Amino acid sequence: RRRAAPWPWVAPGPAAVARLLSEAGRDGAPETPLGVRTGLTAAALDLLLRDERLGIRAGSRVYSPEVVAQVVDEIAAELARAHARDPLSDGLAAATLPAQVRAAPELVDRALVQLVAAERVERRGALVALAGWQPRLSAADEAFRDSLLSELERSGAEPPAIEELGQRHGRDPVPVLRLLEREGKVIAVEPGRFYAAKAVDGLLDRLRGGMTPGREYSPSELREVLGVSRKYLIPFLEYCDRTRHTERRATGRVWRASAA
Repeated sequence: RRRAAPWPWVAPGPAAVARLLSEAGRDGAPETPLGVRTGLTAAALDLLLRDERLGIRAGSRVYSPEVVAQVVDEIAAELARAHARDPLSDGLAAATLPAQVRAAPELVDRALVQLVAAERVERRGALVALAGWQPRLSAADEAFRDSLLSELERSGAEPPAIEELGQRHGRDPVPVLRLLEREGKVIAVEPGRFYAAKAVDGLLDRLRGGMTPGREYSPSELREVLGVSRKYLIPFLEYCDRTRHTERRATGRVWRASAA
């Protein structure tokens, strides 16, 4: 007895598709020209590609399963290296992966879908990480973390800038500050300055208690309410606008009723 063919169509259709995808490598093959070159109608090619053992769609191109499997493994390996390089990070920016593994963005996205489905990788907003990954602090990192948090809490409404913290401690504070931010203990009020969360809560309480709903307040009036210098006042008020605690109008700011 003759063995059943593995595909519903005889060669050269499926065999030609597999050969062309293998030759295309990481460039993949545009789907429409692929059908023309293999002598398959669009409907026949669509039916074949429903079985991902032959080819995998990613964006407007089709890739061989072997190429996708390679990219899957390379992404996992790159994430492992990234975690080793930066043990304080919550993950690697997904946008950097195409350059890291030298693959098209749509191919990387398709590989990530496969990794997430297999529970090998987790998406964390714009970041990706190996499943179960958690930042790891050494004893020195723990001490640095506690020192930074203590300093920011002591400085209250007028905390030092990132550059000042770095000079004072002799190391880049940003990775640890980002970790504290994820823990909800500090807040990036402006790009170069973090506040202790307790200090932000205190300042918001002052605004809430010092602003009559519906009335517009000038920056000088709010400076009196908050008791901070202009260097800190304007960035903090802009933070309040972004977080919708206040609303900036033509002649001043008002406290938003929904923030009460």
